[in-house]
Amino acid sequence: MTGNIEINGLFNSHKVPVQGMVYPEDNYTLTASWTPGLADFGLYSADTNINYGRFQQDKVLHAHDTILVIPVWLIILLIIAVAIWIIRKKEIQSPVKIKIERKK
Repeated sequence: MTGNIEINGLFNSHKVPVQGMVYPEDNYTLTASWTPGLADFGLYSADTNINYGRFQQDKVLHAHDTILVIPVWLIILLIIAVAIWIIRKKEIQSPVKIKIERKK
């Protein structure tokens, strides 16, 4: 069994190769992993094509799926923005005060 997964997004596209063996009368689940990069976020379209067969790979299996990628840096940025917004809205004062005086 061989195949590939084509992952297409708005800005990037990736190709993940898939290989493996399937034996008759086995329940088989295909697991392939893809790790998005720092610039990968948004909705991605994943098209899977797998060629299989008992002696020759003459049968083709097609699958389509949609992947939502939300990077960790975006989540952290949103949490910081919400925290700053709440602090400014409630007018919370800093416990440390800096006083600058000019010398005469």
